[in-house]
Amino acid sequence: AEGEKVLPSLDHQQDARQNTAWFKGAVPSDRSVAYLYCGRIGDGVPVLRFVVRYLGPSPINLQSCSVSVSGRDLGTFAPTKISTDRLPSGNAMEVADIPFDAVRPMVLAILGEKSAEIGLLGANGRAQIRLDETQINEMRKVLAAYEYLNARSQ
Repeated sequence: AEGEKVLPSLDHQQDARQNTAWFKGAVPSDRSVAYLYCGRIGDGVPVLRFVVRYLGPSPINLQSCSVSVSGRDLGTFAPTKISTDRLPSGNAMEVADIPFDAVRPMVLAILGEKSAEIGLLGANGRAQIRLDETQINEMRKVLAAYEYLNARSQ
């Protein structure tokens, strides 16, 4: 029921190429961040993705991410689908798009907390993403929407 309520409030973007609408929570556009997004490609089952986005003066060529909550190290993962763009501002944007199931335990641990940190390690540098309670609440909304869409598709 929560997913049905929050779905209309999520940001969505139509993707005509994949015949789907992608949904995500309110995500800051001016800094590095991590978030969830979901959608259903065509008439298939819903898809849930975890995204790590780095913004900075130049690409760090992301190789791995570490996750910690409440001072506990939860582990690392290596993103596989990474895109890099140069923004009109001159900054670089690297986006790692990870299947939720590949990082499920870590993301669920983040969702159970009020804050989390994601360390980014790249061939050309390091960065830190701090997720606050507001950002984590947005991720919870997307998870609820995904669960609602998934229940409707069965």
